[in-house]
Amino acid sequence: MPGLLNIFPPEALDQNHNKVHDANSVLPILKDLVENAKDTNPYFPATPTTGSASRENSHFLQRPTGLKDMRRLNTSVRFQDTKSEGRPSIYLFIFVNPLSGDCKGADLLRLPIQHFRLRRFPQVQVEIHNILDEADRNLGLERIQLVETMAKSNQLPSLEEEESQDNEHTISATVRARHIHVWSCGGDGTVMSLFELLVEHHIDLDYMFFSCWGRTIPHKDILGKRLQHLESLITERLQKSEAARLDVWEIEMTACDGDGYVRLAGPQRKDGHDVLEIDERQQQGDYPLVTRKMCNYMSIGVQGYVGSGFEKHRAGNRFANMMVYTCESAKWVFWRRFPAVTHFIEKIIYNGDTVLMGREVDLWGDALSGLEVVDQRKGHTDPDNWTPQLANDGKLEIMTIQNMTSYIKKLANIRQHVSRVGQFETPFEIIFRKPQKHSNETWWKRWFENKYKRENTICIMCDGEFYIIKNPKSLKFKRFAQVWTLGRNDEKVKGRLVQDEEVSHQQRLE
Repeated sequence: MPGLLNIFPPEALDQNHNKVHDANSVLPILKDLVENAKDTNPYFPATPTTGSASRENSHFLQRPTGLKDMRRLNTSVRFQDTKSEGRPSIYLFIFVNPLSGDCKGADLLRLPIQHFRLRRFPQVQVEIHNILDEADRNLGLERIQLVETMAKSNQLPSLEEEESQDNEHTISATVRARHIHVWSCGGDGTVMSLFELLVEHHIDLDYMFFSCWGRTIPHKDILGKRLQHLESLITERLQKSEAARLDVWEIEMTACDGDGYVRLAGPQRKDGHDVLEIDERQQQGDYPLVTRKMCNYMSIGVQGYVGSGFEKHRAGNRFANMMVYTCESAKWVFWRRFPAVTHFIEKIIYNGDTVLMGREVDLWGDALSGLEVVDQRKGHTDPDNWTPQLANDGKLEIMTIQNMTSYIKKLANIRQHVSRVGQFETPFEIIFRKPQKHSNETWWKRWFENKYKRENTICIMCDGEFYIIKNPKSLKFKRFAQVWTLGRNDEKVKGRLVQDEEVSHQQRLE
């Protein structure tokens, strides 16, 4: 049996992604969350302040008020309002990984502009920084800290006062809720790399919206003629977004003492695809323990094995990467064969109690029919206790793949062949079996045994980053933070995060 154990935040498992929930706007949601907050962690952000939703369509923006009749440019070099200059009230920082995907982000960094103000929205200042360049990266982080300091001391133009101004172009009331917006322009790994940097520099998440941006773009040319494509990508997010919460998880990967280790898969090259290249703590190499953040999902087994080989040959082109990944998948499917994940995992522990035991529970039933469920399921493994999957509920889903056929169907995005084992609040811990001695086995049996099974090595994928653990000991999961992000919300598309936020609001009202 192939071994795959997937740990999903619920937003990664949307089986009804086209369903639009009939709920109120997110704007009233933002007002009552502070009263219902349960966490005291400083990284669980406070609710952004917004204007009334009923007045949203009548609010127009033009900054600053004193310049309306003077016909001066809305710009400032002194970081203050004067009779001839006006500061921005919203600061947008875009951190670009120029080597991600098709390397389209590199075009943004080639612009001969340090920062700029949008003509349509002069109250917004945009800065673009290279996340792979240490000097440029630190400059952007220092700028965020500067704006944060001024926001905390009320030295920035009020976001509320802009609602009474007249302008033919409007920014959504949600976007106007916070002065600082930080966007990650790159792949999954870039998102958490940027989040790690914000945490490492003690930047207060309460004062910003944190979003990924530009992962899929409608045009091959990200800039466009006269920068029209770039302008539309930015303004669309500013005009058609709603606030939504997103859980961020901390994963602690531990290996056994002795010859056990945790390391990043693939060669340690500077190609912009590894979180450790951006991590300022210089943790490259083999370590007994590695801690990483996650907001999407983790895969133990199959996807980790395929990805570890993929990392050795990763290219700088999206199509080429797809071909490399296909070849690596074929190697495992037709030649190497996946070791069962139950060979490695012993049990799952929550609050000191064992809630799932490896070989004593059949993990491999079909998700829709013929599910061989152990009698008297209870607690986190009892389907009756499972709640709807939400991106902000503080729970993780654990899924399994039954066999090779189900794995192939998973690659084809046929989700009915993914079985749910349980739904877990954090913290919880996955315990691996202790390394076994094979002195009594014949050499020829060992020779034909899978290499990773023989060497007791498991591979893991965590938000696009691949790790190898020799003699794994445990994986610990806990919710580290909850950030406010921006999700698409217009007449055509309602993003999954926005849908989850509305459902969460409805649940609190019931």
